[in-house]
Amino acid sequence: SHYNVSLAGYHGPKNHIAIRAHYGTTGNNTFYLDNLKVNYVSDCPRVTTLRADSIGETTVRLAWTDTNSTSNMWTIEYSTEEIVPGNADGVIRRVSGANNCTITGLTPGTVYHFFIAPNCSLSDDPFYTELTVQTECERIPTASLPWTENFDDYEASTYAPLSPCIHKYYYASGYNGVTNNYPYANASFFHSSPRSLYMYGSTASAYSYFTLPMFEEVLPYLPKNCMLSDIASVKTGLKEFYEKSGHPFVSTHPMFGPTFANLRELSKNHAIIISEGDHLGKVFFKDFYGNLGLNLHEYTFKGHDETIAYSLSIPFVSTMVFAACMKHQDAPGTTFSKHLETAKGVLSEDDYLLSEVLFNPYTPEQVENVIANMEDLLEIIKKKDTNEMSAYLNRLRANIK
Repeated sequence: SHYNVSLAGYHGPKNHIAIRAHYGTTGNNTFYLDNLKVNYVSDCPRVTTLRADSIGETTVRLAWTDTNSTSNMWTIEYSTEEIVPGNADGVIRRVSGANNCTITGLTPGTVYHFFIAPNCSLSDDPFYTELTVQTECERIPTASLPWTENFDDYEASTYAPLSPCIHKYYYASGYNGVTNNYPYANASFFHSSPRSLYMYGSTASAYSYFTLPMFEEVLPYLPKNCMLSDIASVKTGLKEFYEKSGHPFVSTHPMFGPTFANLRELSKNHAIIISEGDHLGKVFFKDFYGNLGLNLHEYTFKGHDETIAYSLSIPFVSTMVFAACMKHQDAPGTTFSKHLETAKGVLSEDDYLLSEVLFNPYTPEQVENVIANMEDLLEIIKKKDTNEMSAYLNRLRANIK
């Protein structure tokens, strides 16, 4: 950017230029300043406006208004980087005659910075007018299917940028305003080396904050026979949405994650397929999960959430109670050490995942059951009733057979 600052009204032995950064009242704020250049004000007038009349996958048609100069020649410089124009850091194009130009040979789905200035006979630097444009995302070539994206060209990092054509959806107003960084390229688990795309989207309800907004955004562009699919951990509200959408759907839940599961050996893990889903969709996922060696189960939407409230909420709550009472042990026993490892594994999971499971509408009933059983156990311990303790332990042993 260029700024004209008149120093004519300043008097004294020294003039100073101050750059002040403004920031909000909360959070951290970082500012960067680079390539600061001070020069005489140019007598070469600036192009009044610069716009993109049309944007394609590999082309951008620029047009401009130049009411300040009598020149009929202009210099256009462009780059994917935020350069300082005039230093030949970008691609340079000379234009004469008409106030428009089509730039070709661009990369789809890429942000370009365009700069334009009139050609002046003066020796001083011209002022450039800037325009930032993103080219259209490359369309999947239906005439030459199959199309493949293996995500191998992206840096494997939580904060590394993906292509702007891979849209990120996240809910940023809850959980103290924390925004997650999903999806991103992951180098730990993949079907084809060396990368995969790791996606995770969850808060109190995947339905409310992730799955539903994503579906609603793309629905206007989908043909009616396009099948919708989700792998949300909690299915609350999805049944009603699918019924209103008019689309066939399939809903599943792979019951494993990278914390405890061996993703290269899944024969001891499970996946749930929702029974109300489309027959062909269910057949696809039965084959897909079956080829991974998963144990398959069918539940209704309601049955799924009830099962999740039992099979995940109780272990999670029990682990959190253990962690809440945790004190450092110099000589921990075997049982304590095993519980500690489990607690570390559970609490290493993403906060959104833990919250999603615990905010399942069927979880409170399970937690109340845990509390009731703890109260029964506490009463037996207080009474030191050996017979009642023995009967209690036998009930527990029968439960875990």
